[in-house]
Amino acid sequence: MRLLILILLATTAYGQQRNECDRCEEVIRKGYYFIKGKNVDSALQYFLQGQVLCRECPRMLDAAPAGINSVLSLVRAEQARELQEKERADSLEKVAEIADRVVAEQKKMIQLKEQEYQSLVLSSQANYYFQKYHDYVRGFRLAEYAYLKDTNNADAKRALYSIKFQASAGRVIFEKKTFRHHSQVKSAAFSADENKVMTVSGDGFATIWNIADSLNTGTLNKRNEPVHSAVFSNKHNWALTTNFNNTSAIIWNDSGKILYEIEHADEVSDANFSFDDKMILTTSYDSTVRIWDVNPRKEKIRRAPIKFGFPVNSAIFSLDGKLILTLIHDGLSATIWHTDNDSTAMDCPISDENWIFGVFSPDKLRPCIALVSDRHGIYIWNYVEGSITPLTGTNTGTRSVQFSQDGNYLVAASYDGSATIWDATSWKPKIILKTDNGAVNSASFSSDGRYIVTGLSDGTAKVWEVATGKEIAMLAGHSSGVQTAVFSRNGKYILTAAGDNTSRLWDFSNNGETMNATILTDSTVKVFPNWNANLKGSVHLDENDDWDAANVVYSPDKKNALSVSRQHASKLWDLRTGYELAILPRHNGSVYSAVFSPDSQYVLTAADDNTAKIWNISIPDIIKEMDAKIPDLSPEERAKFHIK
Repeated sequence: MRLLILILLATTAYGQQRNECDRCEEVIRKGYYFIKGKNVDSALQYFLQGQVLCRECPRMLDAAPAGINSVLSLVRAEQARELQEKERADSLEKVAEIADRVVAEQKKMIQLKEQEYQSLVLSSQANYYFQKYHDYVRGFRLAEYAYLKDTNNADAKRALYSIKFQASAGRVIFEKKTFRHHSQVKSAAFSADENKVMTVSGDGFATIWNIADSLNTGTLNKRNEPVHSAVFSNKHNWALTTNFNNTSAIIWNDSGKILYEIEHADEVSDANFSFDDKMILTTSYDSTVRIWDVNPRKEKIRRAPIKFGFPVNSAIFSLDGKLILTLIHDGLSATIWHTDNDSTAMDCPISDENWIFGVFSPDKLRPCIALVSDRHGIYIWNYVEGSITPLTGTNTGTRSVQFSQDGNYLVAASYDGSATIWDATSWKPKIILKTDNGAVNSASFSSDGRYIVTGLSDGTAKVWEVATGKEIAMLAGHSSGVQTAVFSRNGKYILTAAGDNTSRLWDFSNNGETMNATILTDSTVKVFPNWNANLKGSVHLDENDDWDAANVVYSPDKKNALSVSRQHASKLWDLRTGYELAILPRHNGSVYSAVFSPDSQYVLTAADDNTAKIWNISIPDIIKEMDAKIPDLSPEERAKFHIK
């Protein structure tokens, strides 16, 4: 029995040990299973559990630490792999960053090259408009955009400097406003208060515009009938129009409202106000001339109609309104009439000339009329003495004549490209204004008689000094011939009408007398104490010019150089390219000294005419200053030149 019990106990113990060993096998198997699957947490959990449950099992004593070490090795290998992958990712990221930076720099270089190319194209177009067509507005704007795309573009700088210094010297006047039609503009005029202008286009539209905002305030076309002629009154803002195939002349206010109409039996060919606005003179194809008292409410005939056997071309008042001049359709009859009675004052002594127009002199001491013939030029008719004298040297191409307001001079515009100023005391030519820019279509005095503006067939207008005959300014911007150019009464503006469908207003307020320089006049020229002279150097100068190449100064920023001239001027150079950027306008004596300001934005020149001049050469400052003077390119023009 005792033996049986011992056998049973031994069998039970063996079974327990066998069960425990089976459990160890399971723990070890699963632990390595999870190690193989790289499930670190589960593998570690099984090996630790085996150590607790089978701590007496000899196999577990070896297997558990080995499994735990395998887990740790797996962890270390995973950490090493992760570190390697992180280093590889960081390396790839750095490579990507470098690649992105290289691509960005390449794109920037390509963009810069494209901008440089676009800048060169724009500066080439700027010089084309500026030099060939004298179109300073488009020339300056294109050069400005070229400079903004590439601030190192020497051609753009040169164009900006050239236009700026010419404008500063009064040689260029920029347009202030542009009034656009759908057809060529035949004529343009200022209102009495000079706040409005009226234009007449070839398609028969007469339009009144506000100068301040360029807005159309009224179109003077009753029933859309084309306008034949249109004039402003001299004292009030009234307008007077005649229309093709219309038997009436119409008086309008400056808002385009009809005040009243005056009637003829046939088409009215011409109409004018007297200088004091108290009378209106009308001519008609009904072969009559009528004089009307101005009344805003109704028509009133001042005297009996003047009747002819032929249609009447035109009629004008004398300055005092006491006389009128009529030209008959056959062109062979010029007659003076009184405005306050039915008598004829005088017929022109010459009756076989084809008179096309005439003007009264405002000089009461030398009463006369300048009559223009398409056969023999200009005649001076002294209607008090009854004499008529041809002006020698005039020809059949006379386009316009006008007396100065004091009557001392007469200017005649000619098809041969000249305008002649005649002395009214001797009737000898005083000065002949010659131009190479084509026919002179019109010539007009300023109200003070100091200047004449001429409209030319090449699309420009020029301003001349009467005393010297010197051309002092050019108005460039029209793309077709200028038909009319006139001064405002206050002399601040010039109005042009041209075949490019525009009328343009130009600012003449400086009278061409201001310079872009602060002028210091003294017997001793004082250089500002902080403007120390820079080291002298040399650049390659044109030795054919009389330039003092030894006297050259560098700007502190080393971008420009200035050479001093014995010929009264100085040259600004681009040191990067060696290009000549600008010639500073001349002194009245030899320039013997020049210096840059410390910031390189100004130049001080001194001459033996006892003056020093300070010049602003900062391109951004020049652009800012000119922005206030000239209009920008239109959206259509910007699209044309590919400017965004």
